[in-house]
Amino acid sequence: MKNYKTFGAIYIGTYEVLLKIFEIRTASNQLKEIDCLRMRTELARDIFYHKNVSFETLGHLIQSLNDMKDTMRTYRVDSYSVYAGYALRSADNVYFVLDQLRLHCDLVVRILSNSEQRFLSYQATAQTPFFEEMVQSPCIMADIGGSSLQLTLFDKGRIITTQHITLGAFRVREHLKRLGQKSDGTEQLYDMMRKEMGAFLNMFLKDSKPKYLILLNDHLLNVLRQAYSHKEKSTLSRDEIQHYMKKMGKEVNHTISSQNLLVEDPDEMFLPFYILCDCLLHELAYENVYLPGISVTEGMALEYAYNHRYMKTAHDFDEDVLSAAWSIAERYGSYRPHLKAMDKLSMQLFDATKRYHGLKKREKLILRTAAILHDCGKYISLSESPQCSYTIIMSSEILGLTHKEREMVALIAAYNHKDDTSYDNLSDHFTEAEYLVFLKLLAILRVANAMDRSHRQKFKNVSMSVNKEQLVITIESEDSITLEKGLFEEKADFFQNVMAIRPVIRERRL
Repeated sequence: MKNYKTFGAIYIGTYEVLLKIFEIRTASNQLKEIDCLRMRTELARDIFYHKNVSFETLGHLIQSLNDMKDTMRTYRVDSYSVYAGYALRSADNVYFVLDQLRLHCDLVVRILSNSEQRFLSYQATAQTPFFEEMVQSPCIMADIGGSSLQLTLFDKGRIITTQHITLGAFRVREHLKRLGQKSDGTEQLYDMMRKEMGAFLNMFLKDSKPKYLILLNDHLLNVLRQAYSHKEKSTLSRDEIQHYMKKMGKEVNHTISSQNLLVEDPDEMFLPFYILCDCLLHELAYENVYLPGISVTEGMALEYAYNHRYMKTAHDFDEDVLSAAWSIAERYGSYRPHLKAMDKLSMQLFDATKRYHGLKKREKLILRTAAILHDCGKYISLSESPQCSYTIIMSSEILGLTHKEREMVALIAAYNHKDDTSYDNLSDHFTEAEYLVFLKLLAILRVANAMDRSHRQKFKNVSMSVNKEQLVITIESEDSITLEKGLFEEKADFFQNVMAIRPVIRERRL
């Protein structure tokens, strides 16, 4: 009997379909890649130019996936997953494509949101050696994809910000085709990329110099190892990486002028990846580059291993979510003492009523994130703060939350001060089950907000207990809580309608 699990991860990207076979070893808490199969696809070209996946591209995709299924049968994998990048969702015939893959490949393909796709890569990176040590210092993680680039800034072990830039390898390839014939075409392309990256540098880095740049690009690492076989380590100093990039640059310049492919890597997508990496490496300040050589597929395998308890992670991804939320709240000038009170009260209410709401740890994280971000819209408009909060949250990447979870947070923040919470009004956003979760979390947030309506944290030594279908909230206060009591009853009505238990305040005056 084997003491490990085999897992197949198929990822349908914008320019390639990738299969990796992994061994998951529970005893050593390790993930080992045992085979890799790549096949080109022109999904990005079809979607970019025609908004549809062509029949020719679909035919090649079906053949590639069936070949990959044969490979997985050879390895007798215990389980597998098939994910597609979020760019596929923008194809007008996406549902036809998914149906054809189901009929001809017997595969159910899940399309990732941008948040989910990037998190899978991050999850795999967090499992690599020295990651925890690197993020204690200022550190940037750059995830270069086919259609976009995502930059995440860390410091003191926490996420400072995550920013999404619509500048990926496929877009660079198309610009290269258009500008490559001009005498100054390459320089124009670099200028365009510098402009895209400039806003991130000016807003978040300013004069700071990160110690590490984590570059999530297995193309570059593969070429480095092929061309310079003696260079096996994954961490390079700034001088080392610049030296190797300069050597590759001579061949790249020849490639641009002759329209030939690099000898070391026959994949035509290497050229745009190289140009993006080269610009990134020149524009960002850093001391060392770490090339973990991972992709979304490693994250897929780890997701499977974590969910089935075959492996454990030492990294706290929930803390990343809260850290990102606090950074957003600070950026938009939210009042920190009130947010800390909201976070604490929300957790107490959640824990005290577990038997009545039946929600789990993940929903508690969503509640805490909403409590931290519920007031961020006031930075833009006091009168329209609910809608502004929704817009800010939906426009902010929160690494660790799925798109649906981020939408849940945004709507909880928006409806904290909006009345019509009927399902008819929210059916475009939620299923019936999701709607019930939304109502329960909103009820908790509203009661917590009513308890600190003055933003002066009047309630001290708060304790909660359930007694005869009442949630008794015992508090101490040195100040008048007339305002809080007046608003509390209205929020208590909503809470009771949702939870079937009524919160009441018992005051001990000091």
